[in-house]
Amino acid sequence: AILNLEISKTIIGQGYPANITITVENQVVIAETFNLTLYANTTEIETKEIMLESNANLIVTFTWNTTHFAKGNYNIWAYAEPVPSETDTTDNLLTDGIVTVTIPGDVNGEGTVDIYDLITVAAAYGFTPSSSNWDPNADINGDNIIDIYDLIGVATNFGKTDP
Repeated sequence: AILNLEISKTIIGQGYPANITITVENQVVIAETFNLTLYANTTEIETKEIMLESNANLIVTFTWNTTHFAKGNYNIWAYAEPVPSETDTTDNLLTDGIVTVTIPGDVNGEGTVDIYDLITVAAAYGFTPSSSNWDPNADINGDNIIDIYDLIGVATNFGKTDP
């Protein structure tokens, strides 16, 4: 069963990574091995072979490299291939929602790198995931701190608009 799917960001600059964590569970009394595949729309991001002991949970992390993905909106979902003699497959697929791949520095996903993006990153400067006001979309390079490198990410493409 797929219990949970979480994406680190909802807006990603093209060419930058996003981490996606999936929690899976073996709900039977024998160990099982199966393939877990992560998708963006209909494109496979990655498949991992998972081995779970009986009644065990596992958190699996995927890193989505958006370099070869066109700018646009992607529905992120995961699929656990059924194991032999599995009868309940209703929990083998889970969708998390829409992620926008856009111009690096466009932290609000509106297709332009502008003052609003700069303000968002500057307001979150110094924040990490443990900060109460953490904004993962402002962490342009995905290094878990909003710092000068994220501001440079906005400045590099400032004024650009996605056609």
